[in-house]
Amino acid sequence: MVMSIDDPRLVESFRAGENEAFEVLVRAHRPALYRHALRRLTDHASAEDAVQETFARAYRSRARVGDDWRLSAWLHQIMANVCIDEANRRDRKSTRLNSSHEWISR
Repeated sequence: MVMSIDDPRLVESFRAGENEAFEVLVRAHRPALYRHALRRLTDHASAEDAVQETFARAYRSRARVGDDWRLSAWLHQIMANVCIDEANRRDRKSTRLNSSHEWISR
């Protein structure tokens, strides 16, 4: 069965875990999600990792998708959360490095 991003069966098929629906979703939304991640994280490797994590989280959460949900908005919200998690991880890492540097400087 060939599906397009506008196909109303896409949400149902994605929720059911059908690979083709997930592939359509990835192909359709990957470019915009990558741009979203690149704007927020500013480097290509982190943006690519964020896109992968976004799709992984979406796939794990697919059973909770409602029939009337806009997949694009849902995916971008997941991406926003992934970017926040990455920023927090970077802050924790930076704080640890700064604390270590202060301890060594004493």
